Amino acid sequence: MNYFLEVKSKPNLPLKYSLENQINGSYLAVGNFIREAEGIKLVYEDAENSKVAYESLIALDVLTTVGGGILISERFKKLIEAHCKTDVQLFETAFTYQGQKNNSYFALNVFNKIDCYNLDLSVYSSDGYTPLS
Repeated sequence: MNYFLEVKSKPNLPLKYSLENQINGSYLAVGNFIREAEGIKLVYEDAENSKVAYESLIALDVLTTVGGGILISERFKKLIEAHCKTDVQLFETAFTYQGQKNNSYFALNVFNKIDCYNLDLSVYSSDGYTPLS
């Protein structure tokens, strides 16, 4: 059984993965390791479904996107690199939102999944307590 921790930001998916990218955006969404990642800069576009101001958007550390995984701030990138650099890939990005360009976020690809719970190796024991029905 696999569990996934998903960090969501408040806006309703303000950015979408651009069709001009050469990497399949679903690879980022499901965590497939991307071999041709060296030097790639991913492009995102305004999804035109959010009324959040640009200044409010770029104050967030995590942005969930349509079709291209999540984007993280420089601050969150430093935290990831300090604790789990070998489990992720980070890509430089460029996005345009409400007519303003931004290059300060990184696409996060978590490719090393860790099983948190293994039913086959788990042991269930009872303290003899039987709930009232």
